[in-house]
Amino acid sequence: MKKPDVCKICNNTIQNEQARFDFPILPSWHAYSKYKGSLHIACLKALPDKVEISQALADLFTDFFGPRSATPILIKAQRILIKDDRKQSQCFDVYDFDNFAVFHVPVHAIEVLNKLLPGQNLALGAQKLQILHRSTDEKMMLEIMRPHFCIELHGVSHFHLMDCLLKANAAPTN
Repeated sequence: MKKPDVCKICNNTIQNEQARFDFPILPSWHAYSKYKGSLHIACLKALPDKVEISQALADLFTDFFGPRSATPILIKAQRILIKDDRKQSQCFDVYDFDNFAVFHVPVHAIEVLNKLLPGQNLALGAQKLQILHRSTDEKMMLEIMRPHFCIELHGVSHFHLMDCLLKANAAPTN
């Protein structure tokens, strides 16, 4: 049986319905190396330096997945990154570090997502383990099915997400 994940910020067990973010392992010299593994998104957002943490993650991922990477970052819109994974899995990886959310948008789903009406949702990927919801007020929510939890994508409108994805899709592949 798998040992339950414990948030390193609050030291409480992460329950099934609680939103979580898998913080990358950083070198010991890095200012945010104390954060690693699964963390409550609510705990990350409650930190006084959450914007600096988000920016540091966006900068690290931009550097790591640079232009020479097999899966480069194509779009960086503040702390939202779109990574090109078209060659390997026919999708784009979306990193929303302001909301500590990561999801994958298949290339074939971009047009369907673009036409998504307020109040509708779209299951992403072959296994439908991620669902993007478009609310009637243009906000987006990500629902993860296993383990089940939801992340409000504050500051990410349908228009903004589509602008980033359409620009990424128009970019040439490496």
